[in-house]
Amino acid sequence: MESPIITTRPDLWSQNTPASSNINPVMGNSSITSSSNIFPLHKLPDELVYEIFSHLPQEDRLNLTLLNKKYYHIAIQLLYKRMYLNDSNVIKSDFMNLAINWTLLKIPSYLVEEVSRKIANLKLTKLIRTLESNKEILNSIEWIRINWDLNSTFTKKILKLLCDGGKSLKRLENVTDPNCNDIIALGKESKSNLISFDMAPPNSLPELNVSDDYLPNLAKYMKQRISTNLSYMTLFIDPIVLFNNLYPLKNKLQIIDLKLHWRREFYDFIKFTKSSISSHTFEMNQNRKKLTKLSDIFDIRSLKTLTIISWNESLLQREIEMLKEFKEFIYLQDLSLISIKQDIPILVELFKNLTNLKRLKMDFLEDYIPEPTNSQIFLSILLNCKKLQFIDLRFENIDLPIINISDELLESESSTDSNNSSMSNNVNKFKLIQKCHCHDCNKVFDNILREKIFKFEEDYQLHDINDIATKDIFKMMRYLSLLPYSKACDNYPSVRTQPMNLEQFVIKMNDNLLAYRKSRSQLVPYQNITSVITPPANNNNNTNIQDYNTNNNNNNNYNNNDQSSSLFSNNPPIYADEYDDEDVDMLRDEYETEQDYEYAYEEQHIREHENTNENTNEVDQMVNGNDRYLQLNPTITSSSTVSLSSTTSQQRRNQELLTLPHDPLTESDVIDCYHALIHHYRKTYLTFLRGFPNLRFLMLNDIPMVSIEKGENNEKILEPVFYHGDFKSNLFGWSDKSNNNKNKKKNLANTNNANTRAKKAIVS
Repeated sequence: MESPIITTRPDLWSQNTPASSNINPVMGNSSITSSSNIFPLHKLPDELVYEIFSHLPQEDRLNLTLLNKKYYHIAIQLLYKRMYLNDSNVIKSDFMNLAINWTLLKIPSYLVEEVSRKIANLKLTKLIRTLESNKEILNSIEWIRINWDLNSTFTKKILKLLCDGGKSLKRLENVTDPNCNDIIALGKESKSNLISFDMAPPNSLPELNVSDDYLPNLAKYMKQRISTNLSYMTLFIDPIVLFNNLYPLKNKLQIIDLKLHWRREFYDFIKFTKSSISSHTFEMNQNRKKLTKLSDIFDIRSLKTLTIISWNESLLQREIEMLKEFKEFIYLQDLSLISIKQDIPILVELFKNLTNLKRLKMDFLEDYIPEPTNSQIFLSILLNCKKLQFIDLRFENIDLPIINISDELLESESSTDSNNSSMSNNVNKFKLIQKCHCHDCNKVFDNILREKIFKFEEDYQLHDINDIATKDIFKMMRYLSLLPYSKACDNYPSVRTQPMNLEQFVIKMNDNLLAYRKSRSQLVPYQNITSVITPPANNNNNTNIQDYNTNNNNNNNYNNNDQSSSLFSNNPPIYADEYDDEDVDMLRDEYETEQDYEYAYEEQHIREHENTNENTNEVDQMVNGNDRYLQLNPTITSSSTVSLSSTTSQQRRNQELLTLPHDPLTESDVIDCYHALIHHYRKTYLTFLRGFPNLRFLMLNDIPMVSIEKGENNEKILEPVFYHGDFKSNLFGWSDKSNNNKNKKKNLANTNNANTRAKKAIVS
């Protein structure tokens, strides 16, 4: 079939992704609609078309499969080249195309874990049918990343298909089931083509009993797989112990990407050694020169990426020794230290040697609680790692949080003695710290923080953990996973670690506020309220409901941020003896019952979907543009859940919110608070911009930011990757470029003034 002339229509290239406008292959002005001015895409060689299409997000690649046969084959290669098998929600940026080279399963943003995994299993079933029936798709997969908790049965089926028939398969990531070893080692294609080695742990959790056959099977697997062709390696055992006892090396490994899991396991290597080999071989191994350091195993010049994941609450002595040994690997470009305890002297010395780092991710824990990076460690990075382009860490030593907790001395009169001496007690109180006084930040502090959260003087007192959950909206953004987690937000998909989206976050925060106001007798009687407040609208009923849509102008009517709320501003809090809140309890119980019904409906809907779609041909569906498993609108979405709620239940919930002595929080409020938080850390962001001239991505305190050049001076500034909306940066004016421009204007003004004075002098 001859390819028709391709008119690269603007509607073919993603309209709902801002970044897509930068990759439109139309030559010249994209607004030109005349066919004579549209570049004939069909005349390009397939290699160039492939490169152009590679800049498109997943949805647009799916659309390209429907264009014609030629572009179907190119799009299929791109769609299936790199797959991420996820069982939880993945968030997309509303600002840029992010990690678009991954194709993933679309999971709704707010579902309980059990339902989310059932949906993932449905999609995996369809994927398996596709791989079984379409060899072209099977042969397109090069790299597949498996979520840690993915269903093991489906994982084995997919691995079996790929290892036996996937001619392009090069890399498997996160294979955590030892029962998959034989599938990989004996696969017709994988045994010779695979360049990755993933050692599966004996159990999903550490410190459990290790089966007697684990070490023999691992030794067999290593004998089958270890070679100089390997580039990627994941280990759960100290490499020195592993290669001294299980598989003696003949040559150093040319590993490019190494991942080490540090966790406590109880292996009986002595028993394994004596039972598995002859006495002659045992004596030979005893006489063999022992490996003593990591550079004896891994070639220093080859290793470019190192990831260390600690499962322990503290560093063991051997782990400290390994950190010291990594100082030799001066060619490292990518380092990730995840969930480890900070050892300041060791890490300071480490970064003095790793001057070629381009990517750095650090996630420190203290007693299983996230800990900010120590100032000495940060200074060592700042002075020695100038080539960094990607940084992900926590650092709070420059700017204090907006909502800070301080100890204040509370003095109270005591009448126990004749002198009326005073007794002093330390009381924890919330304190608001405002560093940016721009118009938008002033609105956040005046109309949201002081009006809706810290409305009364007693709201500043901290009594227990529930007060933090109610009032510290910034901590709750992190705790409730409003912002996603990613191994590296620019290269890997960003996933939520628990069910959450913007809509549900607002509901949760309002519920917390309602419970708090009730406990403090601050509610107002809704029977006396005649005005009707529009409830939080569920405007985003599309498949990306969890993302903040910049084109959505349907602001909630009950919240006007341009002025303070007038409905409740003069209503003082009422007290328990003035208000019977049994009706509120009843409404809450009915609302929870309604949610239970919705959950039961979800399960039933999934079972029905499983029965009715058993014999559906996935490939035909994709070609015909119907129920494509990657593009399919989820069987159960957040919007469908909301639609199940009865009108009466929604009205009752709205009445419950009306008892608040202020307007409820809205989605717009949360976004505004998020933007104010970014403004607040201006000094910290400028430190990173000045200290790391090549910086492209910064994930500071779990907030992903991207550097762009903007403004009249093309200054490098940082802007949020998620929930960007109409964000306005306050970072302009920091660079030498900007200062030089200011000086030029100042000098020009001084020159003009001097000339004016000279003319006046001559005239006089």
